[in-house]
Amino acid sequence: MSLCSPGPHGVVLVLQPDDFTEKDNIRMDHILSSLSEEAHKYTLVLTTQNKDTGASAGPVQENIIQKVITKYRNRHLELSNCCHASFVEMIERIVEENRGSLNCQEFEEAPIFLEPKRSERKTEVEHYYHREGLRQEEAELQEYDLTELEEHEETTQLHSNGYDQTEQLWFEDDLPKQKKSRTLLSKHFSASKPRLNIVLLGSEHKAKTSISKLLLGKKFSTPHQRVKQKSSSLCVKKEREVCGCLVTLVEMPALYNTQFSEEEVMQKAFHCVSVCDPGVHAFLIVISEDRLTDEDKGEIEMIQRIFSSRLNKNTIVLISQQPQSKELDDDVKTVIKAFGGQFKFVDSETDATQLIKCLKVLHKESRGSLYTMDMYVEAQVETQLKYKREIENLRHKISDFTL
Repeated sequence: MSLCSPGPHGVVLVLQPDDFTEKDNIRMDHILSSLSEEAHKYTLVLTTQNKDTGASAGPVQENIIQKVITKYRNRHLELSNCCHASFVEMIERIVEENRGSLNCQEFEEAPIFLEPKRSERKTEVEHYYHREGLRQEEAELQEYDLTELEEHEETTQLHSNGYDQTEQLWFEDDLPKQKKSRTLLSKHFSASKPRLNIVLLGSEHKAKTSISKLLLGKKFSTPHQRVKQKSSSLCVKKEREVCGCLVTLVEMPALYNTQFSEEEVMQKAFHCVSVCDPGVHAFLIVISEDRLTDEDKGEIEMIQRIFSSRLNKNTIVLISQQPQSKELDDDVKTVIKAFGGQFKFVDSETDATQLIKCLKVLHKESRGSLYTMDMYVEAQVETQLKYKREIENLRHKISDFTL
């Protein structure tokens, strides 16, 4: 979506009818609805035929395809009978029906934070953008002092539904700032620099914030007592170079016993994974060494249900530890075992270097595997199919009982 700035005018959904199943349909719905609540307004269905077999779709597949076409306002073209003119005409019709609006629900990007002593130079660069226009940005950025990025921290807040609904005007106003941020990052963090995409999970907002600060080079502070604190409803994304790695850190809000609906929970999980391109290197589940609360246990169950056991080989349980701590509680041991057995104590003596080293070891032991968007979507499809089977079984039992 971000590559189509300020936003795409249309979405082309390419389907091969002869092997399009109900499982594919569920997965497609999940992806499109997560991209935008109004994706159906901008979608064109383009069907193809298997060139190798020349097979035609069976009645089941035809029924599924017809439902998809109907859902997307009967905007449909067959590739075999489609010419360039008819395709362009259909796209123009979509643009006209939407009055030129864009499918542009995006993450709000926060400004780049620079040292105060750099502020004067930053202002000069911003004036340059407005004066010369976007075409001249590359020339200016080549001369920009890249050492400023040592202090760079980018925070993206995904609001209560996982993203902000932004107007086209917002994109026009902030496009220079967004493009500047992306270009600076791509220039500074070359392909030679290793990347670590990390997602922080857990019920305690304060504990996750402490781990976040620690990973980004600040001192860890262990709370002396568990304080009931209102959890943030935002997913927070931060980026910084730490120990020679470009660290992308996404802090996910607590999901259990909150005001979030089931749909909002799934959207937040979806977006937390989607902003970690090409996938999540490590999930850090933050818990206390004390006895787990009901909120902790509920959060753990939700994490397992949403992400499935696929995340285990990419997971480390972080235990915030007080000095002279006692033996771990049995519930904590159970959690560690449930997520693959990897854990680490974190206290006031822990620094970012130790954590980064631990994450690199985890990545090596998992043979470089990542938790990807495909894995997340597959987990959701399997869960929905499982629920569907359970409902069918219950219906059969009720039917047998009434006979």
